[in-house]
Amino acid sequence: MAKLKIISAGTGEHSTFPLTQSMVRIGRHPDNDIIIGDHRISRLHVLIERKGEAFRIKDPKSPNGTMLNGTELVRDQWYPLRPGDKIVLAKGAATLEFVDESQPPEVSFSDTPVAEEATVFRSADQIIGDIRPSDATRLLAAGPQEMLRELARMQRHVDKLSERLTLISKLSQALGSVSRFSLDDIYQRSIELLFKFTPADRCTIMRMDRDTDQLQPVCTRYRPGREEIQSLPISRTITDRVRREQQSLLWTHSTADSQAPGTLVKHGIHSVMCAPLIGLHALVGVLYVDRQSPTEFFDVDDLELLNTVAGPTAMAIDNALAFEQLRREEMTRAAYNRFLPPHLVDKLVASPEAIQLGGANKVVTILFSDIREFTTLAEKTDPRNVVELLNDYFTEMTEIVFANNGTLDKFIGDGLMVLFGAPESTPQDAINAVRAAIEMQQHMVVLGQQLRRYGFPLIRIGIGINTGEVTVGYIGSERRTDYTAIGDAVNLAARLEGRAAPGQILISESTVAQIGDAFPVRRLGPAQVKGKTEPIEVFEVLWTKA
Repeated sequence: MAKLKIISAGTGEHSTFPLTQSMVRIGRHPDNDIIIGDHRISRLHVLIERKGEAFRIKDPKSPNGTMLNGTELVRDQWYPLRPGDKIVLAKGAATLEFVDESQPPEVSFSDTPVAEEATVFRSADQIIGDIRPSDATRLLAAGPQEMLRELARMQRHVDKLSERLTLISKLSQALGSVSRFSLDDIYQRSIELLFKFTPADRCTIMRMDRDTDQLQPVCTRYRPGREEIQSLPISRTITDRVRREQQSLLWTHSTADSQAPGTLVKHGIHSVMCAPLIGLHALVGVLYVDRQSPTEFFDVDDLELLNTVAGPTAMAIDNALAFEQLRREEMTRAAYNRFLPPHLVDKLVASPEAIQLGGANKVVTILFSDIREFTTLAEKTDPRNVVELLNDYFTEMTEIVFANNGTLDKFIGDGLMVLFGAPESTPQDAINAVRAAIEMQQHMVVLGQQLRRYGFPLIRIGIGINTGEVTVGYIGSERRTDYTAIGDAVNLAARLEGRAAPGQILISESTVAQIGDAFPVRRLGPAQVKGKTEPIEVFEVLWTKA
C-alpha cells in the first residue's frame, strides 16, 4: 500500500497517511486531506494524484515552493513519485517521504533446486538448538578432564542463552518504540539487528500477498560496502520451502551442489538462511538473508539468531497490519457516515467491493425537501436561534432518511436532497422514498408544535419525489468531490418540490408506477414544469391518511 510518512520539523516524530484516494490535497487550509499548520505552508501547497498504480506530485504555485529529492519543483507541473522520494515543503516547514509497498524492491529469483545434504532445518521454537547441560549425576561421576569439558560446554550454553535474551530484549525495545506501528520501521530495525548480530551481506523481508497467495519482497537492505550485490537472485526454492514447512532453513554451498548456470553459487552466493514470519493466525512472510564469502558460511548459531529475530518481527508486522486495517475502517466510516445509512457503511467496511461507489448510470428515486417561507423566518429570528433550529431539523431529517435506507446527497440551504437506490439498489427504493417523505411530514407536525411553544412561527416543508435514470458517482474538482447524482430525473424532482405547497408531497408518474398501491395518492393532473416541453402528470401523496 502506498502512503506518505509525514515527519515533524520540530521533533522528528512522524505519522503516516495512506494514499487510497485518487487525489490527495496537502496544505494549511482545513479543507485539505493532510493539514499542516505552519504559516509557511500555503492554503493548498501540493497535490498527489494516483493513476492506476503510479503516483505523481504537483505544486500548484505555492509561494514558498516544494523540493523533491533536493530539486525544486516547477510550479503547476506534474512529477512522478517513486518509493523513497523525499518531499520538502516550504524550505523545511514539513518533510514527507513517499512509501509504496505495492512497488516491491527489484529482485530476481532463482528456481534451481539446492542440495538437500547442505541444509539445516529448525522450527520456530528451536531457538537454543540441541545443546543441553549435562545432568548433575553424570557430571559428578566424570573425571577431571571430562568435567572441565562439560563445564566449558555448559558455560557456552549459558553464554548462548544470554546472547539470545539480549537480542530479544534489544529487538523488543526497538520494535516497541516504533511510532504508530510503521511497517517500514519494523523492517528497518529488524534488519539492523541482523546486520549487527549475524554476518549477513543482504537481508530481504518478503510478505504474503493474499490476492496472489505468493511471497512478495517488500524490503531489501545491504550491508554498507556491499551494495554491488543488488543484482543477485533470491532462491525461490528456499523461500517456498520455508513458507510451506514453516521451518527456518540454513543452506551452504557443498560439493554436492550443482554449478550449472542459474544456481546461487554461479552468482557468488555461498550461504543462505531463511526463517518463517509466523503471525498470530497465519504466516505473514519470510526473512531471507545471504552472504557471498566462499570460505565463511552461516552456521547453526546464526540460524538460531535469525529465528530469534523472526518471532518478534512477525508479531510486530501482525500488529501493524491489524492497526492499518482498523485505521482504514475508521477512515471509511468517517468518510461515508455523513451520507450513507449505517447498514451500508458496515457493508462497505466489511466488503469494499460489494458496493460500487464509482460513476454509473442507475435508476434511482430522488427526494427534495425545503422549508417553506424560511427567508421570512430567518429575518425575524436571532441568527443563533436559526442555526440551532436548522441543526435540530437536519439531525431529525437525516435519521429518518437513514432509517429508510436513503443516501443523503447534500444540504441545500434549508433544504436537502436524498437518493434512494444509490449506491445500492433495492426493489423498495421508491417505497422507501415515499415512506421517508411521510415520516418527515409527520415529524414536522410535532416539531412545529414544539417550536410554537418557544415563540417560533409555524414552519412546514414541501417535498418532491421522482424516479428515473441518472448518473451517480464522485463528481467535483481536484479540491473537492462529492457523491451525487446528475441528470434530468434529478431536475424533475427539484421542480416537483418547488411546486409543492407547505405540508405537501408531490410525486411523478414514474414513482407512482414503482409504489403501486402502497400509499394513498391523488392525481392532480398534468402540469407544465421548467425544462419540459410537454406537461407531466403530477400526483399528491395523501400522507395524513397513510
